Amino acid sequence: WYTILFLGWFGPRGVASILYGLLILEGDGIQGSEVMFSTMVVTVLISVFAHGLTAFPGANWYGKRMARFKATHQIPELMPRSEMPVRLSWRK
Repeated sequence: WYTILFLGWFGPRGVASILYGLLILEGDGIQGSEVMFSTMVVTVLISVFAHGLTAFPGANWYGKRMARFKATHQIPELMPRSEMPVRLSWRK
C-alpha cells in the first residue's frame, strides 16, 4: 500500500484536471465558466506547490519503506526488470 499512497499523492492530477476542465468549459452557455477556470488554475498551482514541498521528504519516506521490504518480501516494485512490461502498438 506504500506504492499506492506514494503514486496517489504524486500522480499527474494537475494536467489532467486542466485538460478535463477545458473540455467541459469549451462548450457554450456554461454559467460561471470564468470562476470554474480560475478555481482549476489555483487548485493546480496549490497542488504543484504542495507536491514540490513534499517531493524530497516523500521520496525519502518511500525509499526507506521499500528498503525494509527488500530483505523480507518479494514485491513487484523491487523486482529487477530488463525491459518495460508494456506492449507498445507501434513496436513488434
